[in-house]
Amino acid sequence: MRVDVENSIKASAMKTLDLGPFQVVRRAEHIQVIQRDAPERVLWRSASRSPLVRAARGRAQVTESRGFFKVDEQRRPWIDGGGIDRFELAGDSVVIEGPLGEDSRWSVSLTPIDESQLRFFVSTDNAEYNRVQLVGGLSAEQRVFGFGEQFTHLDMKGRVIP
Repeated sequence: MRVDVENSIKASAMKTLDLGPFQVVRRAEHIQVIQRDAPERVLWRSASRSPLVRAARGRAQVTESRGFFKVDEQRRPWIDGGGIDRFELAGDSVVIEGPLGEDSRWSVSLTPIDESQLRFFVSTDNAEYNRVQLVGGLSAEQRVFGFGEQFTHLDMKGRVIP
């Protein structure tokens, strides 16, 4: 009998958790959030071959003039989060965790707000990291809107969000 090792590894690395109207799927190469009633529609996906979370230490000086803000940020290099070592349902949330650097950890909590909104909460257990990034990937046709009042662009895809 021949065993397909590559497909066995991929199948064992996939896990799906139901989260209200959403499903959170862990595959070997990424995490994705889909609507349970439309599984072909990917709502969010982590970037393949990239860390899910990055963190850094930094400080910002913000100045305002006539309603415009200038942010001068000084930041140390980003520390990439390590691989996922926790992916489970905890109450009404999906919790995803992993190591960050040598002595810290990162955490992402996904909690449904209602039938069409999902809250992402990203944190570290080290208060010295005051900059955190959740790294995601988008398809060419997806757009990004929101993030509070912006007087620059409506579609924030590909832009740094202050």
